[in-house]
Amino acid sequence: MRNTIFIPATLALANPAVAQETPTPFDNEVKLANEELAKERANDKVDEQVHSGIANGSADRALFAADGPQLEVSATEEDKKGTLSWAFSGGSIDKGAFKSDSFLLQVSTAFDGSVDQKPLFGLKGFANGTDVSLGYTFFWGKIGDPSSDTVQSEDAAAQKKIAIRNCIKRNIGADPKDIAKKCDPDHADFDGSEATFLEEYNPKGFERVYGYHFPEKTIKFGGIKVTGNQAKYAYFDKVAFVENSDTKFGYEATIYGGVLLTESPTSFTGSLTASRKYEANDPITICQPINATQTQCITGPDGAASRNKALIGAFEVRHAFSFGKDNKARLAVAPEISYDIENKAFAVDVPLYLFPDNKGALKGGVRFGYTNTKDALGKRDGDFQLGLFFAVPFSIF
Repeated sequence: MRNTIFIPATLALANPAVAQETPTPFDNEVKLANEELAKERANDKVDEQVHSGIANGSADRALFAADGPQLEVSATEEDKKGTLSWAFSGGSIDKGAFKSDSFLLQVSTAFDGSVDQKPLFGLKGFANGTDVSLGYTFFWGKIGDPSSDTVQSEDAAAQKKIAIRNCIKRNIGADPKDIAKKCDPDHADFDGSEATFLEEYNPKGFERVYGYHFPEKTIKFGGIKVTGNQAKYAYFDKVAFVENSDTKFGYEATIYGGVLLTESPTSFTGSLTASRKYEANDPITICQPINATQTQCITGPDGAASRNKALIGAFEVRHAFSFGKDNKARLAVAPEISYDIENKAFAVDVPLYLFPDNKGALKGGVRFGYTNTKDALGKRDGDFQLGLFFAVPFSIF
């Protein structure tokens, strides 16, 4: 998770009131070409920040967006699971509206040695076997244009000048030519984005100007995610008095929606999940005589795995805490509460993001959980979980 989503100031940080020389036809063609390039960069930059910011959470959550392939590993004392995710996205800014599509492919598997019959954390997901998931998320929101408002435009230009002065102060002693290049927002090494330059050298001014671009203060999203699971379950056949196994197919389908706040690294997500899962039955031990003096005993799950249906509602909040001179996220938390309507179970799952990757995005940390379920006799059982997780960019090249 990064500290914020931002839109490039190519939408207009400059003051439109500044006098300009009379343009020639050639100048107009160059201007139109530059404006089109700036628009493309703006589209790419906003889209990139949406998918690499607060929306880029744990792979097993409803909302998951990434700016590239990612491998995530989660582990508790007894169980371990790995998830490989591929996300593909594309966005556009047109007539004051931002729209973006995100497509997701995930493959997850429980590592050898995983013994629990429940998901690592929370109520959703599968404990055993291999999962394949397909997902789609649509993001949308309104984009403002400070150049159409004189007060906002003049303030944006003033904040830009402060950023230039701060850049010069920070680089005192360097070669004047290097300073002139580094402190020119139009040519500095910031992907051609004045917004990135402003965020680096005038963070407070950036936050104010940034707010001008999002009059609704939110980016909304909605989506669907479907998962298929195949797992092998061993069991004890009492009639034949032998150990046996069977392969079962389970599924899970989730619809979700929520908002990303543009003035704070925060998101809210609500989801509803329907699933069919299989669980091994409780083990039993049965003995039978082999001869007059010997007895053979076998211990195993009592019969083939049982099918269980669930309907789970969940609500999640994500927030990143930013501090330090660079105002980057140093800590993030993403608590989720969920309730299974069919089985009268509930869970609390709290990932705490502590470890950044080489780009500064928080990708790993500690995860706490509590699950409360009810057995066939109506007795409630509470279980605490504690584990670690980390995610790293993945590439086959």
